[in-house]
Amino acid sequence: MTVIAMSSCDDSFLDRKPDGTIDEEMVFSDFLRASGSVTNIYDRLRGRDRGCVMLNHFSLSCVVDECKGSTVENDLANRITRGTYGPAVLTANQFIWFWWDHYQSIRECNNFLEGIARWNTPDNPNRPGDLAVRKGEVLFLRSYWHMNAMRFYGDFVYMDHTANLSDENSLAYSRLSAVEGIDKLIEDLDEAIGLLPVDQPPVEFGRAEKGAAMALKARLLYAKAMPMWNGGGPEGIALPGDNRTDPHLYATYDASRWADAAAAAKAVMDLRRENGTLRYKLFDKHGEEEFTAGSLPSNPDRSNVNHRVHQRIMRIFWDFESKQDEFIFILTRNKPEGWQTDQTPPTNGGAARTMPLQDQVDEYEFIYNGRGYPIYHPNAKEMGYDDEDPYRNRDPRFYAHFVYHGSTFQSSAMTAQFAVDPLDTDRAGTSPNRIGANNASVTGYYLRKCLQDDWVRGTGTWLNHWPLIRLPEIQLIYAEGLFHSGGDRAEIRRVLNELRARSFMVPIPDELTDAELLDYIHRERRVELFYENVRWFDKRWRLEPSSARELQRQAAYDALPNDQARANFFPYPRTGKQIHGMEPIRDENGKMEVNGVRYRMQRFVIEPRVFDVPRMYFLPLTASEIQNVPTMRQNPGW
Repeated sequence: MTVIAMSSCDDSFLDRKPDGTIDEEMVFSDFLRASGSVTNIYDRLRGRDRGCVMLNHFSLSCVVDECKGSTVENDLANRITRGTYGPAVLTANQFIWFWWDHYQSIRECNNFLEGIARWNTPDNPNRPGDLAVRKGEVLFLRSYWHMNAMRFYGDFVYMDHTANLSDENSLAYSRLSAVEGIDKLIEDLDEAIGLLPVDQPPVEFGRAEKGAAMALKARLLYAKAMPMWNGGGPEGIALPGDNRTDPHLYATYDASRWADAAAAAKAVMDLRRENGTLRYKLFDKHGEEEFTAGSLPSNPDRSNVNHRVHQRIMRIFWDFESKQDEFIFILTRNKPEGWQTDQTPPTNGGAARTMPLQDQVDEYEFIYNGRGYPIYHPNAKEMGYDDEDPYRNRDPRFYAHFVYHGSTFQSSAMTAQFAVDPLDTDRAGTSPNRIGANNASVTGYYLRKCLQDDWVRGTGTWLNHWPLIRLPEIQLIYAEGLFHSGGDRAEIRRVLNELRARSFMVPIPDELTDAELLDYIHRERRVELFYENVRWFDKRWRLEPSSARELQRQAAYDALPNDQARANFFPYPRTGKQIHGMEPIRDENGKMEVNGVRYRMQRFVIEPRVFDVPRMYFLPLTASEIQNVPTMRQNPGW
């Protein structure tokens, strides 16, 4: 049985002996005390996962091609994208997800599971069956912590009991391959599924339910099917310098893994209560005629439909009905109003901590003839998309996810405030919101997704509950699993169109090749799950720099004569080497008019980024981990 090594800075945690017999007996001989220890595990998850600020007050969106982070928090997000980080930098910047953080939490789970068995903990006399439910919750939470160890570090140590470094077999502790580890977690989750209820009582809101364990199982099977752990995917892309545990387990592509992921996801989608109603459904409150206050443009010359922010899309993240119906696993009381202030423009009292990239904006389709098309479609220009006036007729989620030139936010017009003069090379100007101003966006966009438009700083408390697993992610796992396992294409289209329709987005085109359909799946995943800490863990895009398509695209990009030519080249190579923004330039011949002033929109290169292969696929273990347990293998490239 493999066991875990902890950091030397916290050896006492692992080396300590179990609590005194009397204290331990007191805890596990009483249901309420034992149940309270489970509540403590949830509190630890809240303190460590951090949801929307998983990267020390930043979203992980800032270290992928979704957003750029500001320089606060010791510039941690930008240190990662520059590649100038390692164990010492992460430690100094109080990075949240350290290897030992996972295993301290796993140890707490094992303490509970061993304690209730050792002391024969009595059930809740007021609601029999609660003890079994608590056991199911802890099995789920233990699997969740293991999963995140895998997502950040790759191969992981599976721990199903408490241990300490003084054990005589400590030098034999080692990491399992992710494939073997996932199989063990699936066994634990199957047990949890059998113990957990379809619905927790209202008073237990936020605790794991049957569907949460089923969804985590689907997410793990999805990871097992991904190129990083499945022979490089259909293209057979190898991970350079692969020194992971038992790399032969990753060498062969197995399409049946996609079928397993699809089946697990479908089980979540089909989960029903005893009365036959579906447990989970997409949030569909508020009709197409309802819009967020202050979202209409002040200039009647602009097309109103492009500025309406549908209440339904905005409220997905803060309406309680959405949390009940669509959030499968939730992080309660995640972040107060300070987080919202961090994201907003300076004129709204904000600091632009997270700035969306043009690379992300480009994934939002334009609407033509009742169907959605990517802006990089070969016939996009003929169908009406114009890169110099790019914000017309886009996916409605675009207007809900971004504050952009010509939009409004909290009743404030974000019009000429973004604009720069063509001779103004330093982007100087008068507006606090201008590109590059102090605490302002450097990309041409501010974040709007998840923010509450009608909350204004200083007007009262605002508290967010963050989804750790949301139904659309499961639907997209199902669609992609079906695709790669030869499933029904009509069913894939149905799922995609159902998800799009919830956000008032038009269907996908009727006739698509398989390659085009897969692109729609990937694009839907990127748009719907934007900013939700999903893309950093999606190892598929991190392998794409080795794919033939990306190599060809990168070669064409590199051959262009200057940054402006590269800025106008899209779709950008998904290699993490450059990020891009969009700026409005005052131009009397410009195609975009805002408040009587004409502009031409112009892409620009913001900065280069570093993505070293294979070093940056996973975080490094600290030197103390390797020193404590020499058999613990370091990640590739570190």
